[in-house]
Amino acid sequence: MRNIAIIGSGQAALLAAHGLLGAGYQVTLYSDRTASQWLNESRPTGTAARFHISLEFERELGLNHWEKEAPKGEGVHLTFCPAKDNR
Repeated sequence: MRNIAIIGSGQAALLAAHGLLGAGYQVTLYSDRTASQWLNESRPTGTAARFHISLEFERELGLNHWEKEAPKGEGVHLTFCPAKDNR
């Protein structure tokens, strides 16, 4: 059996770990926070936008528990500024 280490415990890392466990891999997840800290002390740090392929993967894994409550988006407008003083 292959052992896989995942550094970080954000949404992508947890989804990857869950999928790998389901495929029979042994997974070790490394984080700077304990599970209790994540559940009881952490505050949101941003907004997650998940696209079709990610949503389908969550559905396949049975992890789409918030799908009915989450707002649906139809598009997004982004402005990127590659340099601090460049507008």
